[in-house]
Amino acid sequence: MDNDATNLIEKPEANRHYQPMPRRVRELLKQAEAWCAEERGRRTELAKYLGVSLPAVSAWFREYRKQRPAKGPTAEQILGIMEFLQGRRQEDQE
Repeated sequence: MDNDATNLIEKPEANRHYQPMPRRVRELLKQAEAWCAEERGRRTELAKYLGVSLPAVSAWFREYRKQRPAKGPTAEQILGIMEFLQGRRQEDQE
């Protein structure tokens, strides 16, 4: 097998781990970031609720805007963010 054929085989493997961030996840992170920006300490509150570090939450907010984000929440964390925001919205309405 020549080098050109080998390169064709290797290239897809180099990109196989890249998963684009779904539009709905980006929108959720945008909503979460907007909620956190309304009041000091909310980002910390979200991080504690999810059981993650504050830098992790900050990284998600930084990365979701990129075309190829390097970091993002897991599926479990996405569900947690949804649950958290829903609970906070209900509290705000009461």
